[in-house]
Amino acid sequence: VAVGDSGALVVRDGGTWSSAAVPTTKDLNAVYGLTDEALWAVGADGTVLRYDGTTWASVAIPTESSLWGVWQAETGEVFVVGNNGTALMTADDGVTWRDLPTGVDANLYAVDGTSAETVWAVGNRGQVLQYAGPVE
Repeated sequence: VAVGDSGALVVRDGGTWSSAAVPTTKDLNAVYGLTDEALWAVGADGTVLRYDGTTWASVAIPTESSLWGVWQAETGEVFVVGNNGTALMTADDGVTWRDLPTGVDANLYAVDGTSAETVWAVGNRGQVLQYAGPVE
């Protein structure tokens, strides 16, 4: 799966790429999934899409910041990062999002981790941030 400008999302099946129908015309910047039937895509103006194996659907998220990175832990938590230090997470349901205050105003462009308790985000101006699980 690859994403791009104006809601472009293409899927490779065998050796052939084909366009997929998505409910947005916003630029899409990143896509990630644990399986071919559970994918997330993020993009401009807080756009988040979720694929359930059949269709892509819009997901409401509490930000209008453009998002540049998305990653999902094997336990289901999804992390997104974007402009002005935006970082949020949700359980696999995508319904309840939690703000992860970063303390930076740099744009964050990528997110990855080894578990839901060890997540890294990187951005411009040399920003490297670590999320070390929920604060109790």
